[in-house]
Formats: sequence, structure tokens, C-alpha cells
Amino acid sequence: MPNDAVIDYWADIYRTCGLQTEMTFEVFLSDPWRYLRQFGQESAPALIEQGWRPLLPAQARIARELAIAEHRAKRGSASSPVLLLIPRNRKGAPAMSESCPPTAAKDRNYAGAAD
Repeated sequence: MPNDAVIDYWADIYRTCGLQTEMTFEVFLSDPWRYLRQFGQESAPALIEQGWRPLLPAQARIARELAIAEHRAKRGSASSPVLLLIPRNRKGAPAMSESCPPTAAKDRNYAGAAD
């Protein structure tokens, strides 16, 4: 059984990461690093020690998905899916880059050679 200082250390991380909604503290304490990795919070202890807050649950989920995709890419598995992040506008369509020039059909001020 861990001593009180160890229990307090992990309890602070458990609460700060918001893992109460995912599991009991007793389950977490049985293998804290496993559960931190499972929820994308393996950087939480270092961040907390430096005075920072750990990732929010949504950020941790994305971090975990990116880590899995990176691991699969390093293995060179052709069958692994690729995570592609495309910015979207408010209506859900892919956002146009500011650096992309408008096409002639879309630009009403365009004067073509035939005009």
C-alpha cells in the first residue's frame, strides 16, 4: 500500500485531470500511468509540477488520437487510418484559405480575355 504522500500526489493529479467521471480513485491508483496514458493525460504530472493545468478532456482525447496516428505512421502500417484535420467554416464546409485566389467563375469582378 502506498504511503500518504504518494496517495496525496496521485489524488491531486486524479482530481485535476477530472478523472472522477471516468473511474474511482481506487481503480486509478492501481495503475495511474496506465490510466493517464489511456485518457491522453500522461503529461499531466509534469505540467502540474510546473504550475500548469493539464489538458482539458477534449484536448486529451485529441492528443491521444494524434499519438496513436503518429505511432501507426512510424510503424509504416498502410492499413492504419490517417487523421486529417481540415478547418471548417460555420456551415460545416471546408474553409477557404486566404492565400487561395478566387476562381474566375466565382469572382464577379473578373474580366477574362473574351470580355
